[in-house]
Order: sequence, then C-alpha cells, then structure tokens
Amino acid sequence: MPQGITIQSFSFRNPLPETALGFVFDCRMLANPAREERLREKTGLDADVRTFFAQHTVELDEFLRPIKMLVGFAAKTYSKMGQTDFVVSFGCMGGQHRSVYCAEQLAAWVRTSLHKRVTVRHLQLE
Repeated sequence: MPQGITIQSFSFRNPLPETALGFVFDCRMLANPAREERLREKTGLDADVRTFFAQHTVELDEFLRPIKMLVGFAAKTYSKMGQTDFVVSFGCMGGQHRSVYCAEQLAAWVRTSLHKRVTVRHLQLE
C-alpha cells in the first residue's frame, strides 16, 4: 500500500503497472531526449537530461500545470475524506527520460507546495 502520495514513472512498452492505481499521464507527446545520441543512455535524473528539458520549459509547464492542479485538488479532497494515500503515474516510451523527469518535477512541487510526504519510484530504473 502506498504511504502518502506515490509518484512513479514507467514504460509504455510494458503493460500498465499494477501499482498505477490513481492518475496516469502520458508523456510521449513531450520532446524526447532519447532522440539525441549523447542523451540516449542517460535518464531524467541526469544533469544533461535536465538541461535538455530546461530548453522546453514552456511545453513542460503547459503539460504539468493542469496535473499540479488536479493533484492539489485530489490531495485536499482526499484529506477531507480521511484518505491520504494515492498514486500518480507518468509513462513514456522507454520509461527513463520524460516520465522520470515529470515524476521528479511533480514530486518536488508536492513537497514544497502541498507539504505532503512523497514516495518516488522509477519502475524502469529499479
């Protein structure tokens, strides 16, 4: 069972994870660092990939803004109902660049803006 908000990344090359029990977001429409040879073997945790995404902040902000609103609403509403645990999943083709980066970005926002406990899992990196 999740504790607090669990945010995870996964690959759409695999079946939807059994742990994807809440919100699932598809990152495949975002710019893909894997198309650049020098970034292909790296992950969304690497500085070079974060730099790549920094060049796409408008696109990423547009993608993440409504997700943040939904997660903020869910956290507040679930809290009122006495439920504090839910899962947010991000998928992309390989599960190592876009979904990882988005999961990390949302986790940082949840910690600083919602002051909630967050567990982050990157299923393809485990």
